[in-house]
Amino acid sequence: MKADIIIDQETQKVKLILDWKAGSIGEKLTDDDAENVFKLIEEASGKASREAFRQWLMQFECREDVIVLDGKTYRFKFFSGQ
Repeated sequence: MKADIIIDQETQKVKLILDWKAGSIGEKLTDDDAENVFKLIEEASGKASREAFRQWLMQFECREDVIVLDGKTYRFKFFSGQ
């Protein structure tokens, strides 16, 4: 599932940056460092959550070219969004 790949990529990105920060910070942690790491984690979890939700929704998507619902004909043209 694509969501798993994105979650793994984002997790790796966060770990790499945390490891880099740990090496560059030393023994002193600033408010800015903590805030930047928090923002990074928040962004990474947001991306992974959005992709997981999109994949979950897609399992309910109808794949038919033509759907007749309540006497109206609907045709598949394109996916909206990303």
